[in-house]
Amino acid sequence: MDNIGSMLAVLVLACGIYCIYACITMKKTGEINKTILSSKGMEGQQCKDTKAYIQEAIPKVQVLGISAIIYGVFDLINYYLISLGILSWIMMVLFLGVLIWVGYGLNKLRKKYY
Repeated sequence: MDNIGSMLAVLVLACGIYCIYACITMKKTGEINKTILSSKGMEGQQCKDTKAYIQEAIPKVQVLGISAIIYGVFDLINYYLISLGILSWIMMVLFLGVLIWVGYGLNKLRKKYY
């Protein structure tokens, strides 16, 4: 179980880093990152206001990225350095809460701009 848990921690950490990278790229280019901000069934649809959509989505994606990085680091510390006990569970619940909040917020933005 430790190998699977540590691989998941690395995956979450990498996803967090990618979210931050995507935010920086979207700010610079003004183009929507399809990997993060696209969903099934949106292929042929056009965004009504790309700039506003990116401006509203970036803070949510940044929060997701930062929380994923923090959770990934805490989980790696938990697996390889010291056992964090209940703190590890608290961090997981907080991360899942952020994940649900961001998913809900991005879904509302998709409905608004697509």
